[in-house]
Amino acid sequence: MIVGIFGKTGMGKSTALKELIRRAPRVVVLDPLGKLGHLGVCVESLDEFKGYWRAQFTGGWKIILQPARLADTPEVVALKAARKPGPVILRAQFAPYLELAGDVAKRGCPPFLVAVDEVDAFGSAFAADPAVRGVADYGRNFGISLAFAARRPACVDRTLTSQCSTLYVFRITEPRDLEYFGDVIGRQAAAKLPSLARFHALCWRGSGTEATIVSVMPQGAESTAAEISPGSAIAPDVEKPRLQDPNPPIEENTATPPTQTGPVDLSECVILTLSEAATCFKFSRPHDFKVALLDSGELWHRRLARSRWAFRKADLPA
Repeated sequence: MIVGIFGKTGMGKSTALKELIRRAPRVVVLDPLGKLGHLGVCVESLDEFKGYWRAQFTGGWKIILQPARLADTPEVVALKAARKPGPVILRAQFAPYLELAGDVAKRGCPPFLVAVDEVDAFGSAFAADPAVRGVADYGRNFGISLAFAARRPACVDRTLTSQCSTLYVFRITEPRDLEYFGDVIGRQAAAKLPSLARFHALCWRGSGTEATIVSVMPQGAESTAAEISPGSAIAPDVEKPRLQDPNPPIEENTATPPTQTGPVDLSECVILTLSEAATCFKFSRPHDFKVALLDSGELWHRRLARSRWAFRKADLPA
């Protein structure tokens, strides 16, 4: 899953990204402006990154990467001495960490989220950082989700924007940006963007869906939104949509499935192992099916004991 967050400065992009980071059990955060360090553990070298990753491999972790904290490699020192542009130095600092994360994921690491603040700092509209593009192009195959924030879509490589499964768009006034979002989420929805209040965004969840307004409030702030669930910083302003969890947890032995409200009678379900389910849904590998299952917002499922899963009969392929 790829989530794109756009909007003018101060409208709530970082707040939305923080909420995604808070909800995901495992996160690697690229934080070029140093605003998100309080959300996890800031590492200062590649060795520390490797050590922390190994120690917490199967548990929950939030690793924050900030330029000011990362130990300078010889390449970065040389770039700084030559006074190269900021984005070049940022890419040299962050790329080894992101590449290592990708290598670990290929060896079977549990699904995790890569969150990138100010993603346009890592490249241009024509050339995103190769490591970030790699996550966008191939991350889902290895259980890696991507969430990024930027002020304008025109400043972000289309490799990223074209693959977004979910968009959160805060106030936008630039005519070219409005035209772009009009093509993506619809002209009628895009016409609302210039008048959105602070901490309000249009949420769009893919082709064929209707964009709806959501309220994204900072932790501890009062909101006028109608319904705010306990412990959640994001509440719907009009309907029900919320920020989508990049790695939604699958609860053991619960009557309420993660993708549907209300219990379902298990007599209406088929009980399968992960391998059997992967074969049924025509996946070549059980791991690939599990990743797709975690990303699914439509297929009803419940994880049972002994690695067995319940699927509603109506959801099974013919």
